[in-house]
Amino acid sequence: LLLLLITFDQPSSWHRYETPDKKLTLAFPRKPIELSECKKMTQGEVTVVTVTVSRTRFEEAGYVLTWYDLKEPKTNEAEIRLYLQSIEHGSIKAKQGKRIHTKSVTLGKHPGREFTWSIETGFIRTQIYLVNKRFVTVMYMSGTEQELTSLDAKNFFESLKVSE
Repeated sequence: LLLLLITFDQPSSWHRYETPDKKLTLAFPRKPIELSECKKMTQGEVTVVTVTVSRTRFEEAGYVLTWYDLKEPKTNEAEIRLYLQSIEHGSIKAKQGKRIHTKSVTLGKHPGREFTWSIETGFIRTQIYLVNKRFVTVMYMSGTEQELTSLDAKNFFESLKVSE
């Protein structure tokens, strides 16, 4: 009975990633690799930061954080909803994936989407958020659909924190 009352916290061995402006943190099971690159988007050139712990075998999980800042914040609810839905659709289409499940989510007061999908090499659970001017993507990849709701996946997604 006592075991049912114990809650699982993020393992202390996980590596905490923090953006240079300290507005975003996320925990990874081991030290991630960070890559920044300039990409051309509809709003112009944007620095996109990708932080990853890659899969080296089919059975392993992969962890990805991507974030960038928009030139102008999106303030209209309908515009935000359309932006997030477009990103979801584009992500799946770009990888020739198949959507399994999708829903609206929030990170505190910030709007987002969560969607699970499959690609040839496995399954992906993705959460995307618009936090003021910052667009954030968090992805967990695995070899099986069941793994998308594992304790490691839960720890990963629940470790995402933003500050204003």
